[in-house]
Amino acid sequence: MNTITLYGNMTRDPELKQLPGGTSVVGFGIAVNKKYKDSQGNQQEKVMFIDCNCFGKRGEVIAQYFSKGSPILLQGELELQQWEKDGEKRSKHAIYVTDFSFTNASTSGGGGGGSTGGGGGSAPKIDHDDIPFSHGAWDV
Repeated sequence: MNTITLYGNMTRDPELKQLPGGTSVVGFGIAVNKKYKDSQGNQQEKVMFIDCNCFGKRGEVIAQYFSKGSPILLQGELELQQWEKDGEKRSKHAIYVTDFSFTNASTSGGGGGGSTGGGGGSAPKIDHDDIPFSHGAWDV
């Protein structure tokens, strides 16, 4: 079984592209924070930066409603991407997103941690009834 669930904030605006066959794909990154106390009892924080890709209609919805700073809850599959650059083999882990959910913070109009993308304004009020794939066990 290859399933991973992550909750984090987008580190950049989603980039929507079309594959030659017409399928949409969106690429974005998220930051996932882990807070813990070290052996001396001091509060510490570790941040993981993770690249994500989502295909089809779900990807289009992410590109439309999310931006840098938006919180997102996602589920997907961990994949190892490998390539060669300048004769050197490289690899990284990324997430193939199979499902996602809006969080209360990403859909609240006004302050309270809404989207803080480039415009500097508050996040728009989003009606979940108008958005495909936004209902079910994933809604937070």
